This record gives sequence, structure tokens and C-alpha cells, in this order.
Amino acid sequence: MEQFSAKTGVILIRGFQKIGSTQGLYSTSVNIESKEFTNVTDGSKQYGITIEAFKEDGRYDKEHTSFIDFDEIDSLIQGIDYISKVKPDVTKFADFQADYTTKGELKISTFNSGLSLWLRLQVEPLVVLLHILTLKISLRLKH
Repeated sequence: MEQFSAKTGVILIRGFQKIGSTQGLYSTSVNIESKEFTNVTDGSKQYGITIEAFKEDGRYDKEHTSFIDFDEIDSLIQGIDYISKVKPDVTKFADFQADYTTKGELKISTFNSGLSLWLRLQVEPLVVLLHILTLKISLRLKH
């Protein structure tokens, strides 16, 4: 999607719709949008989603976006599903971390910290931490 949207000398129409958002720790948030890019010049289309990490800083706000092509979405969902179910007994050590990374440099991790299980989204260089129990409750309330 990045290459498609970066073309010059063509007319691009960008359709988008917010499909989700959540708040993280330390004044961070994540927004997810579905996207449709149309190159009017040759009629080609590109579909996907963007995951935008945002941090309110007080002095200036920081925002970073990762593009996920349509053909990556199934793999992303499977990756998130798998790592979100990883339990501490996956290793004999006290702590663990499970990672999934997309072509668009979105890194999603689960890890334990004491008795808590966390989800970490990294859209270079911004990191959003979400407590998994809080995230699951939030997602259930939205449905």
C-alpha cells in the first residue's frame, strides 16, 4: 500500500473508514482504518488497513502508521490470535515474549510481567502497551 499511495503523476482517490481504536498506557492510543486506494489513471485498486499509533506528549503529539496489505490481513489475524493465547508455561523460564511482525514494520508482542499478560504494539518507533484483560473487556463491550 505504501508504494501504491506514493505514486506521483497520477490521480489517487483514497477511501477510508475507522474500524477500531483503543487506549494504551502512558497517553497512547491505537486507531485502525480500512483503506481503498484507486489509481484513476490506470483504474487499479489497492485494499488494506492501517494501524496508527498515537502518543500525546504535551509539547507535541507523535503519530506513526503501519500499512497492512489486504493479502497480509489473514496472516496478521492468525498471528495475533496465536500470540494472544500463549501462556507462561510455554517456557521453563519465569518470563516469556511472543512476537509477530508484518512487512509494514508493525510488531505485535505478548509478554508477561509478574502475573499480568500484556500486548505490545510497535509502529516504529512508537510503542503502545495494552493490558490483555482490559483489552478483551473493551472489545467485548464494543460488540
